[in-house]
Amino acid sequence: MTTSTTEFGKWRAKLWPVHNFELKKVVPMVLMFFLILFNYTILRDTKDTLVVTAAHGSAVIPFLKLWGVLPAAILFMLGYAKMANKLSKQALFYATVIPFLVFFALFATVFYPFREFLHPTAFCDQMQAVLPSGFKGLIDVVKNWSFSLFYIMSELWGSVALSLLFWGFANDINKKSEAMRYYTVFAMFANVSLILSGRFIQWASKARANIISDDPWQVSLNYMMSLVVLAGIAIIGIYWWMNKNVLTDKKLYNPPEKKISSKKKPKLSVKESLLYIVRSKYLGCIAILTLSYGLCINLVEVVWKNQIHLQYPNYNDYSAFMGRFSETTGYVTIVLAFFLGGTVIRKFGWGKTAIITPIMLLITGVAFFSF
Repeated sequence: MTTSTTEFGKWRAKLWPVHNFELKKVVPMVLMFFLILFNYTILRDTKDTLVVTAAHGSAVIPFLKLWGVLPAAILFMLGYAKMANKLSKQALFYATVIPFLVFFALFATVFYPFREFLHPTAFCDQMQAVLPSGFKGLIDVVKNWSFSLFYIMSELWGSVALSLLFWGFANDINKKSEAMRYYTVFAMFANVSLILSGRFIQWASKARANIISDDPWQVSLNYMMSLVVLAGIAIIGIYWWMNKNVLTDKKLYNPPEKKISSKKKPKLSVKESLLYIVRSKYLGCIAILTLSYGLCINLVEVVWKNQIHLQYPNYNDYSAFMGRFSETTGYVTIVLAFFLGGTVIRKFGWGKTAIITPIMLLITGVAFFSF
């Protein structure tokens, strides 16, 4: 019998392994995680709706990821590293989140309403007539540049707000023993956010039926971006409250003492870092895993989203479908995680369990391209 089970009992250890005095710390973190993922789901589904529908196909996505998302991620990390040397952790959090909220608010109120004026449609149509058809995806990136920018910012939100800010904050303030209990709770509410955000996307996409408007998608976009901004403000508020009330409570947070070391770690150049990865078997395998995953997902994703566009060529219809898809994903994930997740890992180990994902991708991918 594990320590968690002894402390909480079988079902509580599985569903809510949190002491009452820890609620002050865990509940705000759960809410923050929920809101970040809630926003991510809305932004992810909306960005696909915008670029795929505007470009009349998903061929634009690989160009956006290569020439848009990748350079933007590199530039962001360079800027973030510089800010991290000058700002406190709290100020850095605000300075990172606020620009995202400002952009999403401006997109709904300025960029999208004035897209006909802002987008160089005529020029890009001329370029398309002159250049080979293979340039269509790249031309669409420029032609609908504000949509492309929305796509890039939405992609960055997932990496920045979730991976960098939230998990960085969580790992800073939680001990290893706490993380082993808390993170399962975070995962559970992450899937709940998928369900609720998927429902909201469907509602916003269908709300046009009750509103008279020349542009139904503008109405849906206003609803979704308004909630994204409000959720973002709530995230900032929760983070501020935790810094004021949780990180000052020694029972909940005891900052580790900084160890002064006389030896400084050598800073590697980009070339040296790449050579280090190539020479390290462990890091090399991780790099291959990451690249292979990205390649497989892009191959399947581009074709799949193009088929969705053929079925739902309208902005609102495409968005409603993506909302249904996100909601269904949330339900399926909760069921699998609850009934199979821990059992499979305990029975077969992490290695064999991890292989299930690529095997399923192989089977479903072959079936998808075959039929």
